Amino acid sequence: MSSIVEAAELDEVPATRFGATPRYPGRMGGVAGSAEIEFIIDRTGRVQLPRIVSASAPAFGWAAVTAAAQWEFAPPRKDGQLVDARMRVPVDFPEQPNSNYIVIPAAPVAP
Repeated sequence: MSSIVEAAELDEVPATRFGATPRYPGRMGGVAGSAEIEFIIDRTGRVQLPRIVSASAPAFGWAAVTAAAQWEFAPPRKDGQLVDARMRVPVDFPEQPNSNYIVIPAAPVAP
């Protein structure tokens, strides 16, 4: 049985291989919003169990975890060994819905 390693314990932050951009929730009327999500990156680099930690509105949280379920990363390593790792990522939705983007931090966010 393997345990899940916190992002701060990894040799380096796993590089993004594929990052689907969260779609701005149309029913939010153009207002800015944000969400913080948490997920596990498994030993193959796939995202597992994405969940909403916090969100300025439920629709922003839903959009963030829906996109995160499609993300892929370089497999996480601790002491050179493949591991499963827990990550937290802030997602910002700017005021203009046509220019939405995701921010993946250069350093892990502490839980």
